[in-house]
Amino acid sequence: MSTPDWGIEEPEAHFDTHPDLPHPAPTTLTAPAAASLAAQREAARTHGFEPAPTTPLWCFLPAVWPRAHRAWLGDPDAAHRDAGVADLLAGLGLPTGPPGRAWLLRSPEPDRTVAALLDDLWQEWLDAGGTAQLSAAFVAHVERLMQTE
Repeated sequence: MSTPDWGIEEPEAHFDTHPDLPHPAPTTLTAPAAASLAAQREAARTHGFEPAPTTPLWCFLPAVWPRAHRAWLGDPDAAHRDAGVADLLAGLGLPTGPPGRAWLLRSPEPDRTVAALLDDLWQEWLDAGGTAQLSAAFVAHVERLMQTE
């Protein structure tokens, strides 16, 4: 398994909250006061981004997701979630991601949702004889498959 890429140097995304203005990808946050987090998430959906799953099974996902298909927004409530995830990541031998980020993912395959892609990754893991739990081997499996997407 390679070193996870948490995109520490990646700037916070800013999605235009005007639905009639097309933007294919997030742009760097430049205004001192961006739209509310809820409005930003809604605008992100119009560009194909959806909130990353927050379940423990997928806690590593932003670090192995293709850079072109992930973004993040600052979220003060994320620090609470981050604390619980740090132990899981440490148990897998992975570094903790940057704190306070609400991750957004977009499927690398335009005709598939993130949820459908994750369902397929999980089923492929089980079909290959993987155990039904979070493990370093599962992380490596997902990372390998995501590099081919």
